[in-house]
Amino acid sequence: MKLSLLRQLSSNLKKVTCLTLLISTTLGFSQSIPLGYPGLDDYLRRSQLLGKVDSSLSFMVRPLQSNLLRSTLKDSLENYLYKQIGTGSKVRKLSLLPLQVRTEFNSHYPYGWNNGSMLRSRGVQTLLSGGLHYKIGLLSVQLKPEFVFVQNQDFDGFPDSHSNFVWRTRYNRTWNRIDLPEKFGQSPLWRVLPGQSSIRVNHGAFSLGISTENIWWGPGRNHSLIMTNNAAGFTHLTLNTKKPARTSIGSFEGQFIVARLENSGIDPPIPQREITNSWLIPKHDEWRYLNGITITYQPRWVPGLFLGTSRVFQDYNDSTRIKKNYLPVFSNLWRVNDPNTSTDGSLDQLWSVFARWVLVEAQAEFYFEVGRADATWNFRDLLLSPDHSAGYIFGFSKLINLSNQNQHLEISMETIHLELAKTGTLRLEPTWYQNGRNRHGYTHRGEVLGSGIGPGSNSQFLSVSWIKDFRKVGFLAERLINDNDFYYHTFGLEEPMRNWVNLSLGVFGSWNTRRLLIEGKLQLVTSRNYQWELTENRTNFYSQINVLYHFK
Repeated sequence: MKLSLLRQLSSNLKKVTCLTLLISTTLGFSQSIPLGYPGLDDYLRRSQLLGKVDSSLSFMVRPLQSNLLRSTLKDSLENYLYKQIGTGSKVRKLSLLPLQVRTEFNSHYPYGWNNGSMLRSRGVQTLLSGGLHYKIGLLSVQLKPEFVFVQNQDFDGFPDSHSNFVWRTRYNRTWNRIDLPEKFGQSPLWRVLPGQSSIRVNHGAFSLGISTENIWWGPGRNHSLIMTNNAAGFTHLTLNTKKPARTSIGSFEGQFIVARLENSGIDPPIPQREITNSWLIPKHDEWRYLNGITITYQPRWVPGLFLGTSRVFQDYNDSTRIKKNYLPVFSNLWRVNDPNTSTDGSLDQLWSVFARWVLVEAQAEFYFEVGRADATWNFRDLLLSPDHSAGYIFGFSKLINLSNQNQHLEISMETIHLELAKTGTLRLEPTWYQNGRNRHGYTHRGEVLGSGIGPGSNSQFLSVSWIKDFRKVGFLAERLINDNDFYYHTFGLEEPMRNWVNLSLGVFGSWNTRRLLIEGKLQLVTSRNYQWELTENRTNFYSQINVLYHFK
C-alpha cells in the first residue's frame, strides 16, 4: 500500500514538473524596462514608426517588457538589460541587471521633471541603481533599489516682498490644497528607496503582483495627465498586460492598480515678517489609498490607431475604510447617478481619454490626451461645458529620411495645457492635481504623479534631431508658464504682464558603446517675472547625464 502511494505521488510530481516546464518555456525570460533608462523607450518608439516594432504595441502603458526587444534592437542592445548568471535552466534563471548612474545639476533654482526618485532641487543630485532578476516557473522577482543623493542647496523661493494678500492667496489657492514643498528641508539628503522592484506571477499576456516601479499611462512623450515617472515609484498591487492581448476584434493593453501614496511631511514656507502662520491649514496625517485603471484598444480594422482611457481615485486610508469603497474606478461615470453625491464628492478623481495614430508609411505619429480634474454631473454637462476643469496634451513626431538610409531627421512637438477654463467663474473648478478636502493633492512624497510642470501650468516643446539607429543628437526649445491659475486669481486683473514664464534652449543626445548607453541634456533656462515678481528675471543652467553600464 505504501509503495503504491509513493509511486502515485511520484507520478503526480512528474506531471506537475512537466506542466510547469511547459508553461515556463512559453513565457520566455523577461523583465520590465524601467522608465528612465537612457534612450531605450524613445528608440523603441521611433523604431515602430520605421515598421520594426510590433504594430499592435501602443506605448501607452509602460514600463515595457524586455522580451519585446529581441527582434528589434540591433548591435546586441538587449544585452544592456540583463546578464544571466550561471547556466540557469528553462524553469529557473538568475540575471544581473545593469548599473545605472544619473546625475542632474541646477545652477540657481529647481528645474526639470520625469526623474523618478530625484527631487526638485538646486545643486547636484545623483541616482545610483542596480540589482537582480530571478525567475522560477511562473514567478519572477526583480530587486532594483535606488540610492539618491541630493545636495539640496538654498535658492530664492516665494519672495517675502509679496504682500500679505498674495501670501494668503498662495496658501488658500495652492499650499493648503497640495503637498508640494518648495524645498525638501535645509540639509543635503540621502534616500534609499525600493526603486524599480517587483514580485510577479506571469502567464501569457498577463502579470499579477506587487511593485514599486514607476508607471506611465497615456501617449505623451514628455508629459501625461494621469501617470508619469515625475515622482518616486509608489507601492502598488497590479494586474497588467505584459504584451498586447490579441482578440478577434483587435488588441488590448491595460493596468489595474491599488496603491499606497505617502506624504512629504514638510510644511509650506512662512514669510519672515509673520511670527505665527495662521494661514496654514494642517494636512491630515494619514497615507492615501489610490485606485486606478487604464485600458487601450487597437482595432484590427485600423492598423496603427490606438484608443484608450484612464481613471484614478484617491482618498485617505481611514476614510476609505469607513466608506468601504475600495474599487471606486468601477463606480458611476456621471455624478448625478451617485447615491450620495456629497460622499462621492469627497473623493479626488481624475479621468482622461487619449489616442495615438502611427502612420508607418509616413514615418510619423500623432497623439492627444484630454482629461478632467472634476467629475462630470451628467452627459448634458459634458456637452455644454466640455472645457470645465479640462486639460489636454497634443503632440506629433515625424522622421525624414536622409541620404544615408540608416540616418533620419526627427521633428517632434508637444504641448500641454493645465490652465483652468472660464467655467471656474460660475462654479467650483479644482486646479489640476489639487483638492480642497484631500489636501495632499495628487502627489507622492511631495511630487506630482501626473505632469511634472505642476498645477495650472502650460508648456510647449519643440525638438529637431539627427538619428542613426540608437544614436541621436539634437536641439530643443521649450516654453513653460508656471501656475497661471494662481496668477490670474491673484494678479491677473490689475497686473496683466506678471506671468511667470520660463524660456529654454538646449541640446541633447544619446549614444551607445560596447558596454554603455549614454543620454545627456544641457539647457539654458531664463525665467521672466520669477516667482511672479514683476521684471524679476533669473537665469538657470540645467544639465543631466544618464549612463547605463551592462556587465558583459
